Amino acid sequence: MAIKTYQLSLDELNDTFFLEGICSPVEDFELAFQLNQKWGSQFFRSSKDIDFPTLNAFFSRFVWETELEGVQAEFYANKFQQTVLDNKNLTRTLFDTPHRKEVYLLPEFKQLDFILKVNEQSKLESLKACLMELPSVSLHYTLNQDTIRNQLHLIFD
Repeated sequence: MAIKTYQLSLDELNDTFFLEGICSPVEDFELAFQLNQKWGSQFFRSSKDIDFPTLNAFFSRFVWETELEGVQAEFYANKFQQTVLDNKNLTRTLFDTPHRKEVYLLPEFKQLDFILKVNEQSKLESLKACLMELPSVSLHYTLNQDTIRNQLHLIFD
């Protein structure tokens, strides 16, 4: 029996979306709450996080969909911190501090804490105005999709 192999080309994806990168020191659920209050969205934590089993990392995922307007928005944590205990290197040291390893959803944007994905340009513009009013957001900017090396990290389900 011959084994069939299928490959997905990025040219075949017709998914139009716009990305906004966000720098904020708050936790993911707190940013979701603030967006819900200020922007009028209804983000909720998805039951399926973004899981990278080979890297032993997962990223939180919040979704919001409106059927009447056809809006689909999601935001993800871009960083996952993992504590690595290395008992060999920690013996007989003054401070036994564990080593932290950071894994990124989009490694080319390590400076970003969150990535927001919206399917409509008009919603992105209103989101930008909302983010400017949030004191917990220190920086935000629109990401050019051409600069993302691995766009498959942003496609789920």
